[in-house]
Amino acid sequence: MFFFGCYDEDYRYVTLATMLAAKPVITCNDSGEAVEFVIDQETGFVVNPEPEAIA
Repeated sequence: MFFFGCYDEDYRYVTLATMLAAKPVITCNDSGEAVEFVIDQETGFVVNPEPEAIA
């Protein structure tokens, strides 16, 4: 599992590399383009940028 919690980040290969390794990605709904790749509950989790939601 990989957590990508950057705020409003541009396209990053680390999200795709993690998915290529068949690992789920946790990202926040304000993380920028990473949200475009993560399908909530399928390829990872898209959560609110709050500690409780991330945990």
